[in-house]
Amino acid sequence: MEKINTETLVSSLFLAGFDRVDSLLFTYTLAKISKNCPDEKFIFKDNEESTKFRKYIDYKDGIYQFKDGYDLNTNVSINCNRIYLLRDILCTSSIVISYLSKLDFSDIVSKKAETIGLEKISDYDYLFSLKEKEILSNMQSSKILIRKKS
Repeated sequence: MEKINTETLVSSLFLAGFDRVDSLLFTYTLAKISKNCPDEKFIFKDNEESTKFRKYIDYKDGIYQFKDGYDLNTNVSINCNRIYLLRDILCTSSIVISYLSKLDFSDIVSKKAETIGLEKISDYDYLFSLKEKEILSNMQSSKILIRKKS
């Protein structure tokens, strides 16, 4: 049984292409994983984030994102002798990453947008990562195409 926590899920979402992770994306993704992975052997048990995680990741106003000057491809030194890409030192789960790589996030992003309020999305633009904005844009384009065909 593999134990995952907030740090593992947030780091895995970063590797899945999200540049920020808010509480709704986190919660809806965790719910989807829990619901759709009954055969996977993992358990969510939270604990304090590591010093390494806190060194490179900010948590402000309910949003995890990289601190200024850092991203997945930033070179970092963790023991003064070797340089690593930040993506390689984040605590992740191969089970979660595998699942996230196959997951269509449209339902999650749509649910998040509905929770915030579709008419208020522009007021809360900062809550959406670039990937979520792209998903929303693609969903809008698809709806427009469907309307035109009808």
